[in-house]
Amino acid sequence: MYIFALLSLNHIFSECTKNKVDLVFLFDGSGSMTEEEFKKNKDFIKSIMDSLSNTTIKFAAVQFSRRPRIVFDFNDHVAGRALEKLMKEKHMKSLTNTYRALQLILDNLFGKESAGATPGATQVLVLITDGDPSDTQKDVVLTKYDQKNIIRFVIGVRINSMEKIKPIASEPKDKHVFKIEDYKGLDGILKTLKNKIIILEGMFVFFLRFYTFSTKPKSWRGSLKEPDLQHEKQILDPDMEMDSYMGFSLSTGERNGVPLYFSGAPRFQHTGQVVIFTRTGRHWTVQQRLEGTKVGSYFGAEICTVDIDSDDSTDFLLVGAPMFYQPLQKTEGKVYVYALTNKMQLEMRLSLTAPFMGRFGTTISSLADLNGDGLRDVAVGAPLEDDNHGAVYIYLGDRNSGMRHTFSQRISGKSFQPAMKLFGLAIDGDGDLGHDGLPDIVVGSQEAAVVLRSKPVYNVEAHLSFHPEVISIDEIDCVSSDHEVLPMVNLTTCFNLKEATGRRTKLINGSFFFKLSVLMFFGTCCVHLQKKVLTSTITSPHKRRLNFSQPDNENAIAVLNTDSKKEAIFEVRTLTNKRCKRNNTCIAELDVDFNFMTPKLLVSEQSYFNVSMLLVNNGDDSYNTSLTVLHSPGLSFSSISVTKVIQTLSEEGDGIQCGISHPVYRSGSSVSPNIWQEMNCATIPETSQTWQLISLISSLVSIKATFHLSFHVIKDIDWNDTMTMTVFGQRYAYDLISLKEDSVTYLNFTTENNKPKKMVITYQVRHNTGFKDFPVNVSLYFPKQVQENFELINYQIKLLKNGQVTENDQTAKWVRRKHPNGHREYREQLFTTCILCPKQSEVRVEIIVLPNQWLIIGTGAGAGLLLLIIIKLILCKVRFSSRIFQ
Repeated sequence: MYIFALLSLNHIFSECTKNKVDLVFLFDGSGSMTEEEFKKNKDFIKSIMDSLSNTTIKFAAVQFSRRPRIVFDFNDHVAGRALEKLMKEKHMKSLTNTYRALQLILDNLFGKESAGATPGATQVLVLITDGDPSDTQKDVVLTKYDQKNIIRFVIGVRINSMEKIKPIASEPKDKHVFKIEDYKGLDGILKTLKNKIIILEGMFVFFLRFYTFSTKPKSWRGSLKEPDLQHEKQILDPDMEMDSYMGFSLSTGERNGVPLYFSGAPRFQHTGQVVIFTRTGRHWTVQQRLEGTKVGSYFGAEICTVDIDSDDSTDFLLVGAPMFYQPLQKTEGKVYVYALTNKMQLEMRLSLTAPFMGRFGTTISSLADLNGDGLRDVAVGAPLEDDNHGAVYIYLGDRNSGMRHTFSQRISGKSFQPAMKLFGLAIDGDGDLGHDGLPDIVVGSQEAAVVLRSKPVYNVEAHLSFHPEVISIDEIDCVSSDHEVLPMVNLTTCFNLKEATGRRTKLINGSFFFKLSVLMFFGTCCVHLQKKVLTSTITSPHKRRLNFSQPDNENAIAVLNTDSKKEAIFEVRTLTNKRCKRNNTCIAELDVDFNFMTPKLLVSEQSYFNVSMLLVNNGDDSYNTSLTVLHSPGLSFSSISVTKVIQTLSEEGDGIQCGISHPVYRSGSSVSPNIWQEMNCATIPETSQTWQLISLISSLVSIKATFHLSFHVIKDIDWNDTMTMTVFGQRYAYDLISLKEDSVTYLNFTTENNKPKKMVITYQVRHNTGFKDFPVNVSLYFPKQVQENFELINYQIKLLKNGQVTENDQTAKWVRRKHPNGHREYREQLFTTCILCPKQSEVRVEIIVLPNQWLIIGTGAGAGLLLLIIIKLILCKVRFSSRIFQ
């Protein structure tokens, strides 16, 4: 809803704009000063620039001597290069041509946008010199300066008579001319000159504040006025300095029955001040002063008192510094929060900086309670954010710090149709314009005012309940049911809605995580769900977590409180009836047996064998039963298949552990897993003769500790049964490979070089079992005669490993055999030979026929002679034709 031409009684529109200033330093570089004095000149300029860094002033500098030189212009200052250039500037050491330098400034700096000058800015010149001008162009140059209204300050150093340089200064001369005895005196006039410059920067374009204060235009100190029926009483601060504007902002309060006035003086020493007045009898005295910390921040331009709990006693004071600029963060504006103690002293509790540029803290208003927590809230305006559209920030109240550290809502002037300009210039949030029991906020902007209506805020409490409260697992048979989903418990979710604010709303739309949408009245709404639980997950208490939220609160007619708890947790336990034959003591009797299903095993990579096992419970119910199968080095787990259910399976080090029918392995139950083991030859120790294959462990975990039941177990069953078996049906395999990298695969001969060449072929016999070596026969076949009349001669067999070679030469087959000597008697059943695994090596041999060199030379010479004859005939023909033509 938009309301135009609406006037807020709490804040009357006011605006203050700063003047833009372009300032040029013109400093003497003549030979009459020393290097140390020249450096003091530059340090003085740097000090002024540093002290005015938080203002709108742009700086430039010119050194003059025989000829003037621009040290840096306004562009350099904006880009941050000015001080670096100033410190690097060299001393000219020549004449003092002052008017020539003044003309250079007119031609190249003032009013020149190419140099970074600001159009329409106030132009200021500061001249620092220690001698009279050497040139005489006084009248012409000064006339131009007067016509352009350029303000000029002159600082004379060691000058007996100021008559020759006084004409350069602006009127009145006594306000714009400074005389010092040496360059050390520059530090003494630093503060005075800085104050004069800031006054120029802070001139008002217009001033439209009507309030209970007077600034006295002649001094601009400011004062407060307290009118009554008979006369008007003026309240003064005797220590207030000139041009401080005390009374620019004003707020009232009361603590322990003592009335208080809070007045802001944003231009006090250019950092700002807030003064607290208390009344003793009929007189007002200064109780405390709060000082600003940054030049030009306008600390105290806006102040607001907050009665956080609405008990008619002031608790906090909020102070705005809308021009507090942070160059690194590129933000503007700051709000300080002070707590008022019972001793009438303000203590700093919190400071909030702006998230953007835009004069954050220009307006501050204490709002009625928006979220129903019984604490007043705060609105802060930033009218220049979003390209002067403006924004308002809403902060919820806090009993300890006055307001929370982060805002709960940001309202932008661009979000309205049409978009607002300077939205947030004035804020009031202490009324109920709609008479609906909910507070409204009125926000002023350029040529318009907006009424923001608050929404009802509600709290939600969620409760989870299970029926039954304890899950019974007596009817669960995990061995006979293959991951069957059994209905075990009903989950009931109840939501209790209670409005935190003062209005009752009919319907609220709620959306829950289980995709159930309902229309809810304020009160209690219950939803019943049937929850199915996997039997494999009931060994421990079940926790159910419920999270809820309001996904779209912009279009909703009510808002979920941000402080409302949005989570509920419920835990349900498992219960089992005791099935013990001996009073309250349950003892399981677990028997295990196994059998090898693979009669023979070839010891090679990726060989498998199968072990079939049987686990029977002949005693009472067993809880958390596990079967652990350990495998020896050289074996690894491959797969498992079961005739009945095994709940869990995990590999641990040198074995696997199977969880059998968790949580209960019933009495009389049996399970038959078949386990496949894979051979890993690289991990078999060389000394292994027999392997420890199977180790089975079954343990009964304390029922009382696990399930929190009333009966108990006398002792835990934790036994080991290890069976070792030597398998003689195993076989070992070996590989025969050709090592190409150590063999010759190519030879070539020429007709000129047909000497014999060496041909080497290397074979390797290896096995990966990891056991000791065993005898191997290798037969090598060599061709005696090959194609193209090649002949293999002087062939030899070398064993690269330590050992002896036994040769058996068979001329008919051209075969040579080798095998290492050793013990030839061994168990044939332990090994198998690779009879049909021949390896063949090929060597490529080429005969290179070289070309006949004399034939090539003769053919080339004949062809060249023939070509010469042809060319000569062509030339003769051409010559004869030329003569006929002539």
